[in-house]
Amino acid sequence: MRRTVDALAMNTYERTEEANRRIAALGREFESTVNRLTDNQEIIAGVKAFLRLLRSTDAADGAPASG
Repeated sequence: MRRTVDALAMNTYERTEEANRRIAALGREFESTVNRLTDNQEIIAGVKAFLRLLRSTDAADGAPASG
């Protein structure tokens, strides 16, 4: 029974880590795309601020900050 619980915990941890990696990759791609834009500077500044907020939330939650 203990091995089953340990295996389930490990599987859950691995899936969480994979999801975190995918989310971080999406954030980097989104930021890269935004950085290539040149029009609507206020919108771009707002989106960048939003990304910084996401990163600070990740750092507070213990997730590695990317970028």
